[in-house]
Amino acid sequence: MGQGHGHGISPADATSASGKHLRKLWIAVALGLVTFVTQVVVGLSTSSLALLSDSAHVFTDVLGRT
Repeated sequence: MGQGHGHGISPADATSASGKHLRKLWIAVALGLVTFVTQVVVGLSTSSLALLSDSAHVFTDVLGRT
């Protein structure tokens, strides 16, 4: 009864919805980590409380994506 009933999608193309966006997710995490490290280094070297507090915000964003 179910022969030839594939809806036009091959088994090789049938990946999960999250699997299609995994590369973009890791790029976003990497950019967030670069931003975090840069803000911490510059914030500590210039004693900028604004940069240090923003780096904590970026850290929570990165933590939420992983």
